Amino acid sequence: MTTRPWRRLWVRGPAGERGAVAVAVALLFPILFGAAALAVDTAAVWNARTQVFSSVDAFALAAAMDCAEQDCPTKTEGETMISHYGITNNSGAKLASLQPGTGWLQTDTGQRATRGQGTWTIRHFFGAALGIPDVQLTVETMARWAGLQTATADLPVAVSYCAYQSAIGNGGVGSTRATATVSLSTVTTTSCNAPNGTAVRGTSALLQPTGSRCGTASTAGTTVTTATSAPAVCTAAYLNGLIGTDILLAVYDQSGSSSVRVYGYAALRVTSVSSGSPASVTGWFTYEGRQIDTPSTMPTAPDLGARGVFLWDPDDWQGTRCPC
Repeated sequence: MTTRPWRRLWVRGPAGERGAVAVAVALLFPILFGAAALAVDTAAVWNARTQVFSSVDAFALAAAMDCAEQDCPTKTEGETMISHYGITNNSGAKLASLQPGTGWLQTDTGQRATRGQGTWTIRHFFGAALGIPDVQLTVETMARWAGLQTATADLPVAVSYCAYQSAIGNGGVGSTRATATVSLSTVTTTSCNAPNGTAVRGTSALLQPTGSRCGTASTAGTTVTTATSAPAVCTAAYLNGLIGTDILLAVYDQSGSSSVRVYGYAALRVTSVSSGSPASVTGWFTYEGRQIDTPSTMPTAPDLGARGVFLWDPDDWQGTRCPC
């Protein structure tokens, strides 16, 4: 009986594999480098893209805010806005070199809208080695303004439609002659007809405050509960701090025994304060813009001077789009 010899095929250890890894790495290096470069440059481009969008949003909103206050920017002022808000360096774009861009700013008071457009060159850090040195990035945005639909007034007082119309009849909203004194009490000395034909009584109505602040949150077209005395948070110090500022006031067009219906919102430039009993503020009705979140639908509240400014879908822009 013979024994079959075992045959073994020995594969040499590390010495036998010497050079194989190096060859594989050499072959795969361009792919690995390209993938890494693409990942880094893509991340940097998205970083820069965020900055560019913020930049265009900023100058479109700034222009809309001026328009909401009846002071739309001129062409020169618009160019200054673009320069001020535009991104011109690489300070936050990481490895993406964000070059100075060009922009357009359109304003259309008929649409109550401004449109911002900007084009920037993003220079790649690694992409140049792969034959893609830079990429053009163009973004567009739109901002609009409209009468405030929902707001928190800076005083727990609603002004009657009668008192508002009487004040602006002296020169219109924005005129220093459109003066009014708003008392932190309920006054029933005047009456007039609201736009829907119903009679409106009173000069002002004291409202229940919202939370612990000297103000009331409400929505146009809804009713709010009236109060019998001003809240303690409406201190003399608070009222005096309003002098020289623009405050929001609700305007009501219907009144009941314990509530009023909010018609819209007006802005009052406070010029003086009386800390008597009851306290009161005096000023003139003006235009005031306040930035708000983009609403789901276009606001339909009456425009009484207090306006909301918000971003909007640029696809809704009507008419010519610059450059034009």
